[in-house]
Amino acid sequence: MFRSRAQALAALGAPAVSLALTLTALPRHVKVEMTAPQRRSLPVKEKKRPWQKHYDDVIPGHNGMSPSGNVRGEVVYANYGRPEDFALLAEKGVSVKGKIVLVRYGAVFRGIKPREAAKRGPRAC
Repeated sequence: MFRSRAQALAALGAPAVSLALTLTALPRHVKVEMTAPQRRSLPVKEKKRPWQKHYDDVIPGHNGMSPSGNVRGEVVYANYGRPEDFALLAEKGVSVKGKIVLVRYGAVFRGIKPREAAKRGPRAC
């Protein structure tokens, strides 16, 4: 007789499983504000829908492992942030150097977006 499920699984040749606890970077405050041509705060969460029971517990979108800070500057929209999106900007004479790169979700893994932006010297992505 086995003393635990782990012992029983081990006897069947199952690999050992270990638990790893991780720390997640959660923002205290997320704010997006447009400063020109007029100052305006922008929403960081979608509007609440009637079926969303835990809406208040939803954390606004953020880059989970990025450092805290304030960034100001011109914003350049780079579609999905793919290499071809940055190539198109360059072809049109648009530089992201020293600017804030805004990309939308999807099309490629989210790590590709800041990597591709970083190659071109932005202030933030």
